[in-house]
Formats: sequence, C-alpha cells, structure tokens
Amino acid sequence: MTEGPRLCGNDWVFQQDNAPIHNARLTKTFFQENNITLLDHPACSPDLNPIENIWGWMAREVYKNGLQFQTVDALREAIFTTWRNIRTSLLETLTSSMPKRIFEVCALASTFCGTAEATLESKGRHITLFVPHPLDLLGK
Repeated sequence: MTEGPRLCGNDWVFQQDNAPIHNARLTKTFFQENNITLLDHPACSPDLNPIENIWGWMAREVYKNGLQFQTVDALREAIFTTWRNIRTSLLETLTSSMPKRIFEVCALASTFCGTAEATLESKGRHITLFVPHPLDLLGK
C-alpha cells in the first residue's frame, strides 16, 4: 500500500472486489487508519479486476503445450519465470482499459455508476494497476 502515494501522490484510489476477505473488519480498519480511498464496485465483478486477466494469462503460459510438472519446485519456478516475463504492454493494455470497463459496468448497474463516476472524477480518472509480487502471494 505504500506504493500508491509514492507512484500517484496522496490523491489515489485503491480498487478491489468485494470478496469476503476484502470486507473483513481488520481489512476495513487498515484502509480507514491509512486514509485509503476505495473504489466500491459490485461483488463478483471480474470485469473490474484486471488481475484476473493476468492470472488467466499466467495459467495459459505456465501450462502451454500441455506442460505438466513433476515437482512443486518445478511448478514454482515456472510460475516465477512466467511472472518475470509479463510484458509491460499487457499491463498497459489492461490499465488503459479500466475507464472503459468501469463505464460499461455503469451502463448496466446504475447504483454503482454514481459511486464510480464521482470517485474517478474527483481523482481525475487516473487509474494505476498495482500487481502484488509473487512472493507476497506465497506468503513469503
């Protein structure tokens, strides 16, 4: 979370889905105590979560050509290698598609629309994709 202000200044919005873990009391307290503005959106909204596209791309790359792994270490190495090889252009494409994704959801979900538009307008529609490091995902 320290990367938000470092990369975007103090005027930034954090985007996450409404998965139960994201709505835990401890999580909400953390965001409040650190003055982090959240972009609320409907539950189960993969269209608003570009990391889902990255996970799909990674799975296709790791298991390309029907590749199977004999050990956990071999699989782990393949995952880390794939992660290191994510093209910047893929990340740029996903982040640049966010305003369009948000406004497409607005067309379908009017209750979300007002929140998203107000948040994005107040933040100048600056959207940055923060992707966790693989070690964070493995709890290391």
